[in-house]
Amino acid sequence: MKALITGISGFSGKHLAKLLKKEKVRVTGIDVHKGEYYQADLADKKRLAEILTKEQPDYIFHLASPVLRSNQMVDETLVKNLQVDLFGTVNLIEAAAGLKHKPRLLITGTAAEYDVNVKGARKETGQLKPNTSYGLSKMTQELVSRQLAESYGLELIYTRSFLLIGPGQKPGFVINDWCK
Repeated sequence: MKALITGISGFSGKHLAKLLKKEKVRVTGIDVHKGEYYQADLADKKRLAEILTKEQPDYIFHLASPVLRSNQMVDETLVKNLQVDLFGTVNLIEAAAGLKHKPRLLITGTAAEYDVNVKGARKETGQLKPNTSYGLSKMTQELVSRQLAESYGLELIYTRSFLLIGPGQKPGFVINDWCK
């Protein structure tokens, strides 16, 4: 079994790679940062297709996303977020659809897709109403990825993660900063 992780050098990517390797899964990955895996930009359709064709993953974990958060709905971070969350995801799904063996996809969203003004616990079935450019970008990613996956006959799992914490997290996240 082989897994490909986008954003493998990021916080979640590093931890997922470690877990999968422990389970004897062959792991490869893509990241914009130079490292031990493929260095590539998700905007580069040709490079993505080459990597996926060479690696032929059974699973793709799409964790790549800029950590560009803002309290505004429309600002300069929206375009930057959409470049990866929307256009990069489209390129990744199209590259996966071009493979002979169709991989299963997991794409991660965020709690920011929900209305932050709602009090109490959130339900997965709750209304999506992002209040930030990051949440809007991730919500758009979900809508488009579901449509594309269905049209290409790809199995897609979409998750909305809430507050990820743990060793190796960069500064700037509340709990991580508070613990230091």
